[in-house]
Parts: sequence; C-alpha cells; structure tokens
Amino acid sequence: SEPLKNLERKIKKRYLLFISTIGVIIISLVLIINHNINLQNSIIRSLNLSYKQGYLVERIENEAYIISTNKEALSNVHNFDKLKKLLDELETSHNYLYSNKLSESNNKVIDSLHKLHKPHYNKILASTRNIINNREDSVITQSLQTIWDYEMPFFKSMDRIVNSYEKEAVIKQQKLKNIVLLLAIIASLILYGEFLFILMPDLKQLFEHLCLELNLVLYHNLKMLLNLLRYDKHKKMC
Repeated sequence: SEPLKNLERKIKKRYLLFISTIGVIIISLVLIINHNINLQNSIIRSLNLSYKQGYLVERIENEAYIISTNKEALSNVHNFDKLKKLLDELETSHNYLYSNKLSESNNKVIDSLHKLHKPHYNKILASTRNIINNREDSVITQSLQTIWDYEMPFFKSMDRIVNSYEKEAVIKQQKLKNIVLLLAIIASLILYGEFLFILMPDLKQLFEHLCLELNLVLYHNLKMLLNLLRYDKHKKMC
C-alpha cells in the first residue's frame, strides 16, 4: 500500500542518517586520535634529541680534550673535522628543540627552561667554534676550560628539560585516553538516542502496518476458505 511505501522510504532516510552519524563519529575519533598521536611523536622526538644533545656535548668535550693534549691530533685535520661534525649535529638538534619548544601545547615551563638552558649551550657552542677556527694551544686550552665550566650546568638544565618532556608525554597520554573515553560515551549516547527516538518509532509503526496487512490477508484467506467450504457443502446437498 501507499502508506506502507511512504513509511519504508521514511525509515530508509532515517537509517541513512543513523549510518551517517556513525561515519561522522568514526572520522572525528580518527582525526582527534591522529592529532594527539602527532603531539606524542613530537614529544618523543624532542626527548630523543634532548638525550642526544647530552651525548654530543660529552663527545665534543672528549674530542676537544684529545686535540688539546695530543700534538698529533692538533695537526690532524681529521680530528677537527670530527669535532665540526659533532658541533653541527648539536646545533641541528638544538635548533629543532628551541624553535619548536612544544609550541603545540603552549608549555610555558619548557619554554622557560629552554631560555635558561640557552646561555650554557651558547658558551659550549662558541668555545667549540674557537677550537675549530683558531688552532692555537692557548685558545684551545682556554676554550676547553670554558666547555668544562659550562658542561655541568648544561647537563643539569638539559635534565630538567628532559623531565618536563617526560611529564608532558604522560599528560598527553592521559589526555588522549580521557578524550577517547569521552567521545565513546558521547557517541554511544547519540547513537542510542537516534535509535530510540528516531528509528524505533518508525520501526514500531512499520511493524504495526505489517501486522495489520497480515491480519487483513489472513482474514480474506479465511473468508475465501469459508466460502469454498459453504459452496462445497451446498453442492453436495444438491
């Protein structure tokens, strides 16, 4: 019947809305999770570079010490090239950390720690460059002493930065769990509401129509059967 067809079309439209809502929820979850994973990856990379900076400063200090105490190393271009390579790596990692400073999370603590850390880094950087560019015993000795003076403050400030990154990573991980849990609850409520208040009434109406039509069909079939029985009985009596 026409009312039943209209009802079926109405249910199909609402079912499409129900499916579309599920799709939107899934896409939203994926985008939010992906954003948080990118932040986590940024923190992990920052942590790795922070650890690497400490390792590079130790290597620089060791190489500078070899150059200052070994006359052959002082005249060997390879040692200075090695020192320059270590310095370039240190500079690259520091530039990444200092330029990003977890700008995605607006972490003021990490920003302030980087600012406190930078003077120690600058002193080690400048002293290492002095050794590379001015290969005189007095310059190398003085520059090495400066590296020693600022090495411990460098490590202490870098440790504080690393601890802050680790705390930030834990916070981000917990935040991601809370966001996913909250979105799952909201999604469940939306889907339950749509099913209960949008689909269910129409399905109930469809079921009632089908039951009515089935009863009508049964009634007509039963009526036809009774008519056939009467006709057969009448025929036998004749």
